[in-house]
Amino acid sequence: MTVTKSSIWKAALIAPLGVPLSITFAVAWEALSNFGVYGLRDLPVAMLFVFLFGLPISYGAMLLFGLPYLLWLRSRGWLTWAFVCIGAAVLGSAIWVGYWQLSLRPPSLARTIPVGAMIGLVVGIIFSLTAKLPK
Repeated sequence: MTVTKSSIWKAALIAPLGVPLSITFAVAWEALSNFGVYGLRDLPVAMLFVFLFGLPISYGAMLLFGLPYLLWLRSRGWLTWAFVCIGAAVLGSAIWVGYWQLSLRPPSLARTIPVGAMIGLVVGIIFSLTAKLPK
């Protein structure tokens, strides 16, 4: 099965939504774990801010880093789940760490690298599913 240009572009438009969705899910999980259902009362406001700030960063990262990587994979004939997900995890880690290193009190790399890798992996999985990539 060949991957068409339109399926790559469609997947590139949908996949970045995985970043704010996964962050929102993590915030909801933590609030639910720590405070029970009562902890979810502020989730809509938190979700608004996550989407408001996360989507531009997510789409910018896809445009600057993700798409060139994906097009390179396609040119080499390597556009498969494995290569997409590995690259997405690496890029997710680098972007997440880079974003936090710009803050006033950045958390340790041991805390930020795994989170970025998981977020990148979510984006890679969404991309692979949407583009219907071969395994």
